[in-house]
Amino acid sequence: HNSLLYKFVETPSSVMRVFLLIEQYVAALSDAARASTPGTRASTRSATAHTQQIVSTLTSTGPPHGPPRACVVYVQLPPVASFARKMADELKMARRDAGLDGRFAVVTWCSGADGLSVDEVYTLKLQGLKGNEWAPLTLTDLGDTPCVVLSSCQTAGVTFPRTLMFCDLRAAAFPEGGAYDALGRFSRYERSNSADPPTLPVVLVPKHRLEALRGRQSARSRPLPSPAPAAVSSSVDGEVVVVVATAEGEGRGDPAIVLNRSAPGGARNRGQTASGGVVLKLSGPPQMGKTGCYLLFMRQLSTHLKQLQYIEVYAYPLHNADTVPVHSVAANGCSQWPDYEDLSTIPFDVSLHKGQYRDYSQIVNTTHHLEPVTDTSDVATELKLCSVPKSKFDAEDAQHICNDCSSYRFGDSKNDPVAVHSLPFKSPFTNSDTTLQFVIPRSKRRHFTFTDKGELITMRLNRTQEAMLRCPIFTACTRRDSHNTGLLNLHHALEGADHLHIVAVRQCEVLKFRENWPNHILMVLPQTWNMVGRGAFLYMVKELSYQNFLLERQRERLAASGSSKHDDLSPFVIVIDDQCCSWNEYKISDTGDCVSRISLKQVLEKLLRTPKITNYALLGVQSVSPDQRCGSPPCHTAGRIRFSQTHIHDLLLLNVEKTHRIPYDYQRYFDEDIQFDLDMASSRLTICCFNSLSLMLRHIPNSKPYPFIEADGPEWGQAPAARGVTGVGGTVDQTTDNFFVSPDMTVTQANGIFLPPQLMVEIFLRKEGRGAVFPAALESPAHPVLSVSCYFNLGAGVNVRFAPTPLDGVADDESRDAAYSGLLLYRVKDTSCMADQLKRFKFIKGARLCLVSADRTILRQTVINLDLEDQWRFKIKNELKTANFEGSPNLFMLTGTYDGAP
Repeated sequence: HNSLLYKFVETPSSVMRVFLLIEQYVAALSDAARASTPGTRASTRSATAHTQQIVSTLTSTGPPHGPPRACVVYVQLPPVASFARKMADELKMARRDAGLDGRFAVVTWCSGADGLSVDEVYTLKLQGLKGNEWAPLTLTDLGDTPCVVLSSCQTAGVTFPRTLMFCDLRAAAFPEGGAYDALGRFSRYERSNSADPPTLPVVLVPKHRLEALRGRQSARSRPLPSPAPAAVSSSVDGEVVVVVATAEGEGRGDPAIVLNRSAPGGARNRGQTASGGVVLKLSGPPQMGKTGCYLLFMRQLSTHLKQLQYIEVYAYPLHNADTVPVHSVAANGCSQWPDYEDLSTIPFDVSLHKGQYRDYSQIVNTTHHLEPVTDTSDVATELKLCSVPKSKFDAEDAQHICNDCSSYRFGDSKNDPVAVHSLPFKSPFTNSDTTLQFVIPRSKRRHFTFTDKGELITMRLNRTQEAMLRCPIFTACTRRDSHNTGLLNLHHALEGADHLHIVAVRQCEVLKFRENWPNHILMVLPQTWNMVGRGAFLYMVKELSYQNFLLERQRERLAASGSSKHDDLSPFVIVIDDQCCSWNEYKISDTGDCVSRISLKQVLEKLLRTPKITNYALLGVQSVSPDQRCGSPPCHTAGRIRFSQTHIHDLLLLNVEKTHRIPYDYQRYFDEDIQFDLDMASSRLTICCFNSLSLMLRHIPNSKPYPFIEADGPEWGQAPAARGVTGVGGTVDQTTDNFFVSPDMTVTQANGIFLPPQLMVEIFLRKEGRGAVFPAALESPAHPVLSVSCYFNLGAGVNVRFAPTPLDGVADDESRDAAYSGLLLYRVKDTSCMADQLKRFKFIKGARLCLVSADRTILRQTVINLDLEDQWRFKIKNELKTANFEGSPNLFMLTGTYDGAP
């Protein structure tokens, strides 16, 4: 077996075991025919002694034409029906060649409608003895029939005939610990009027299963009676024969396993033993088949309960953990709270530390001393998970049900009326008025203000010195296939504290969210936004929160009659990802460092107690993997850097007043948070990351960033199958060969792709950025791609220099030797002064330019305004447009090669 696995490394071991077992039985049948007929050709392979014993017993149970003497051989195969059918065909052919058609039946037992099936040759013989209408329904119907039962079914709860003599488990596929359960099932026999105990079956198991059986023996604590001597044979071609017996005088308790070394013996039969044997005995009298079923149920229940006590979280190690700004070490020390004056002077750390970004283009803020980038594209699709114990402070999904949070999920009554309120706003896509809807349960109306006619006005805001948890909490649900899997139950995470939680959803998903979360407030985007990305969700959350802040301040000013209390309204909102499940605090002390699980309530209270908090634009915590949680400190904490200016993901405490001039890019589908952080840093706004606090992200199976891609109908973004676009996942798995076509080509339903054009551009840059678009960037990692006012993931191994407009500050910092391998211009708006600024940058030979614009005319005008033709060479074939069919207007892309002086 092992030698074959080395020879055929790509063949599954289960397939290998089945075909080896088939060879064993075919060879044994050939040997049996040769023994009875001297002129028969010998088999090319020899069968083991145990297989020969099974076939010999089976073929000698009765004369060819008389009533048979029963011998049932049960062969357990992996749960694939084709295995049983294949082995049955081979045995019937070998039986026919050996002239043994009348000696035994070949029975297949498959799940579903197939059930028990006896081969035609023996069926006719049995019908002649039992009647023309005879057909077996259960295994006990075969009790007086010599047969081989080839089973691909599970045997839980099955009663075996008393004539069961051999159980062959050598090719069976067991779960962990399943050998014990399987052996227990063969002690169940049909009732009989005879006082004699049933014949004890011989069970053949693979040798590697013995360790599991020994483990079960050592786990038992109660004393067991000494077993009577029993027959056993082993150590022949990796097989082990185990005799299943019952000890008389035992009560009806659970079966006991005893593993003993048997005394050496010579003959290989059921009455003697061989050296190295192992005896297994099940205590208790023969029963009807309930014990094994009970044991299987208890094992599965125990496994399920253990799984409920653990959760799967992402276990990616922190990326770029050693890239710490030198200015941040002296400014932090071990202070419990950040100092705004010191932190605001620390340069923003542009490096991406979150583990999931290990296959991203890394951001650099200088071209000096860049090390070669390791190509990590081969690990981009690896999913690294880790099981961690649950805590009482975890966020939960809709599968979680308990008495404490029942009213939180369902309200006082499932029949509570739900009001739908409309709120007008101006759409950034069309620059026209549209409507935003709020689905508000009656129990949540206290968080809002209404007119006398019941029209929605604002969300109530708390003051900075009041209960902090009344800051609105927003969750944007954009990537769920089944809408009950997002971690929207924050009752335990917030320790039951009263809070305002609003879930942003698409209009096409409202009914499913209402079904699973009937007591949650839903912010429903317009129907025309059903295909927008996460950037549009966050744009709407931020803009709505800022407008609400202004309206609440005005309402408070009128109600206060000249008082200054309206100036104390909190400008913060909380934005949390629906995968955040657990929170940790890393404590540093003189006696030692430790990590403890804390609640989301404790995290938010600590963030909101920050001195001079209104001066900060954004506060948050780190996203770490369990290896940092369980011992080693999170990023920056090892150097006692408790606070830093760096990227913040997943849990944001956002100051909408400070950031009202910096919107989220509503057109983005990926990396909108990275772009937003870079824009804030470019505007000299202060970001504070609490490095002593961290969160973990729960792995939610079947999650996709945008499940509408695979919805029914082309209007939901489904591409024709011939195009090879099957969906959009965290790791994009599509071909991008036909994402772009000639600008003069007419895109029709036959050659178009039903994807939003912006999504196509982002996927294309992610897949082809390091190859077709910027080939020199991968070859020359010391020369990054200059990305003007935008960040896109161009693939692993590519360095990106983010350059905000105007470019004067970036150009002044560059040395004379700095050079770039590419230039990315995405929807450039202000080109009035960029031409001269771009000429101050140097590019290496073979550098590439990529220009993306929303209009073909604007694309060409941008080339003229920036004087790009002076240093860049363009070809007509390099001007392309997205191949999206209908929906949004096409995007246009132009690529060129640097032709200036290096």
